[in-house]
Amino acid sequence: MLHWKPQSRREPLVTFWPKSKTNPQPPPNKGNDASQPEPAPPRLEHLSLELVLTCLEPRELAKCRVVCREWHEAATSPEVRRSCFMTHWRLGGLVGEPRNASLLDTATLGHFVSRHEVARGDSPTSLAVRYGVSVTAVKRLNNLISDHSLLSRSAVYIPVPNAACLAGAHVLFEYCRNACRELLVLEASKLRDKLVALLGRSLHVDEHTARYYLAEAGWCPKKAVAMCEQDLAWESRAPGSSRRRRGPIRPVDD
Repeated sequence: MLHWKPQSRREPLVTFWPKSKTNPQPPPNKGNDASQPEPAPPRLEHLSLELVLTCLEPRELAKCRVVCREWHEAATSPEVRRSCFMTHWRLGGLVGEPRNASLLDTATLGHFVSRHEVARGDSPTSLAVRYGVSVTAVKRLNNLISDHSLLSRSAVYIPVPNAACLAGAHVLFEYCRNACRELLVLEASKLRDKLVALLGRSLHVDEHTARYYLAEAGWCPKKAVAMCEQDLAWESRAPGSSRRRRGPIRPVDD
């Protein structure tokens, strides 16, 4: 900054400012002043961090929350926790929200169950044989003191035998009053598809035939097998091909 000293008192004091070497910024456009400013896009680093956290196991997210504030915000995001949970268990979808958000971090295989409507003649032993689990696991999960306690229930929960049954399944959060804890229940459609595949392999029939007998038997595999065997016995006793019943059974070629 330079000052020029006047020779008389009437002349004003003049100050010279040196020009900047950088190019000055263009003046703002007054026509866009009325428009609202656009929101700033999310930072690329934050999106990349969320993508990386979804590849971790649910229990490892707790360690990521104590790194810094930015990691804490990303690790506690509901979208990140749900995506990490579904990736770890290879689920097809989650329905609803849990009562306690920590369930997404601490859930084990014992939290995944399937719902079974109690029918006449059911017992803990028959349910264990049907679903391939132990009798003790069925009683412990549903808090059954004896076999007769099952008759007072309208529905019971069956534990999932292994993690392979969860591949592509849709589960929902449901609180069990008998077990006094929150469970992850597999949807009935996934369970019915597994029953259809199991019955089709055991009877050597196609999917449509197995689904037909299961629907007629109220989705009870034991009754469906009995109905299929009864139809096969009737066909074998029928004299002549003209009186042979045209049932839906079509053996599958090996």
